[in-house]
Amino acid sequence: MKIGSISGYEVRVNGISMSFLNSDSEKVVLHDISFAVASGEVLAICGLSGVGKSTLLKLISGLSLPTAGQVQIDSVVVNGPHPGLGFVTQDYSRSLFPWLTVARNVALPFKALNVSQEEKAAKIKQVLISVGLEDSSHLFPWQLSGGMQQRVAIARALVTQPRLLLLDEPFASVDAHVRLELEDLIARLVDEHAVTTILVTHDIDEAIYMADRVITLSGSPAGIGMEFDVDLPRPREQIISRAEARFSQLRTDLYLGLRK
Repeated sequence: MKIGSISGYEVRVNGISMSFLNSDSEKVVLHDISFAVASGEVLAICGLSGVGKSTLLKLISGLSLPTAGQVQIDSVVVNGPHPGLGFVTQDYSRSLFPWLTVARNVALPFKALNVSQEEKAAKIKQVLISVGLEDSSHLFPWQLSGGMQQRVAIARALVTQPRLLLLDEPFASVDAHVRLELEDLIARLVDEHAVTTILVTHDIDEAIYMADRVITLSGSPAGIGMEFDVDLPRPREQIISRAEARFSQLRTDLYLGLRK
């Protein structure tokens, strides 16, 4: 299910800051953050728990607006949820509607689009095949394992063929084996769709395995701590890639950077 000639969005984060009112005081969470993501690039954002990674992702998505600065997607300033965007969170149990079948959960993004029933059905079938759920379209989320439920959430994010995919700790709620399977699933689908991807994770190995580039958030308020390219060959394979000396060096560099 390739997008073909359609390319992923370019993203620019220009000097954004974010603060929240807390009683009579103002809490600054993010301060003067700037970076760019190229079309088709996979960027991982790492940081300790509570540093503001998810807040940053919401600002990029348009679900929240920054206190200062701006986010641009393909040179358009983000003032609300942007079309052509897919979002996957870690809490699949809350993101899926238990009274809807798998197919109807995946179909939800089409409510905002003018798509024929035939085209919608074809896209749903394609995306369920791509995530390995072609035989589960009639089931309900509560009849599926946690890993399968997250596959439904991934399918829903990809069914409209987005040009930007945002992943907020998408594998944190599944066991280790399923996590590795889902990492490879996302990597394959991102490559097939040529979609720009921003992954928020606190898992160092996951960031290095998945990404073309990693940035870290650190401090309070949080700013950009470090940034480096992940110069590992693609396609990657769990055992082989993680056994490479360069993988170990990048892991060490990222670990030390997060401790500063």
